[in-house]
This record gives sequence, C-alpha cells and structure tokens, in this order.
Amino acid sequence: MVCWNGEAVVFAELKRHKKDRIRPTQPRWLEAALRVGLEPKNFLLVEWDLASE
Repeated sequence: MVCWNGEAVVFAELKRHKKDRIRPTQPRWLEAALRVGLEPKNFLLVEWDLASE
C-alpha cells in the first residue's frame, strides 16, 4: 500500500499473522529504495490477524 500527503510518502506492507511472510524480493526492494534516498521512516510493516472475541 502506498500512502502520501503532499511530499510525505509511506510504503506499507501488510502481512497476515502466521499466514504470510516477507518474500525474498522485498528486502532487496527496500535496500534499493534506501540507496536512492528514501528513509526507514518511509516504510511500515503491518502484521494483522482476524481474532474472534
């Protein structure tokens, strides 16, 4: 997911708890983005789950 407000941008990756994982290409994509000037604050990893109450 890409979110922005003016010049501020955040790339959010959503992963379902125990059902999803980081793919091998994703760390390489992050490293490339950091090399071209993006910062760690521009990235968010969200783990979610459907919990019954």
